[in-house]
Amino acid sequence: MTINFEEIRRNFENDYLDILNSMKKDFEGSQAQNEGIKLPRDDTKKLKTLVYLWQHTGEKVEKKILDNLFSCGIDNQNARHLGRQNGFNILQWGDKYNEEKLQSGVYVFTSFNEIHYAWNLDRRRIDPNIDWDELKLLYKNECAHCGNIEGESYKFDENKDVIIVKGHKNPDLPLNIENIIPLCLYCNRHYQNKVKFNTQGLITHFKSDNEWISIRKR
Repeated sequence: MTINFEEIRRNFENDYLDILNSMKKDFEGSQAQNEGIKLPRDDTKKLKTLVYLWQHTGEKVEKKILDNLFSCGIDNQNARHLGRQNGFNILQWGDKYNEEKLQSGVYVFTSFNEIHYAWNLDRRRIDPNIDWDELKLLYKNECAHCGNIEGESYKFDENKDVIIVKGHKNPDLPLNIENIIPLCLYCNRHYQNKVKFNTQGLITHFKSDNEWISIRKR
């Protein structure tokens, strides 16, 4: 079935303000708001992406539709960032929804009364007494950075199975349980000692000329 992106974009733009206002009312007093999650800034692609996903709560939304919400046509990664970075419960590749694993390039927004697991990870101290297997379970056996799932195929290479290893949050510190983050082999090898991660798996610093450069958060 051919998707008419222009018609989807036009209808969305025509109804945008009404949908936005309804979404803001739904957000008020929700668990997300009570947990300190904030809506993206007005007039941003991230907010418009969230509005579209909210409009289709509980429905599978293909990434190619999100890519074409804007006339410029972009690689729209905002759905992924709205979950892991901003805390909204947006399911994606590998997550189960209605007893079915979502395929690559599909997102489902569930509710403002559910929180993305990575949001809570960033706001609590990891118990120094847990072991490696327990730590991986906290991250749902996913790579904290890219979301690839242990034992399943890589998103970009179906011929290779994902292996999760112990990565440094801060490569300048010892590799103890409070400084460990689960990473897939690809991310661990790609970033090596060149970046610092926070507990969510987001890059907070990168190394340039042996100095750490901070990346502005959100």
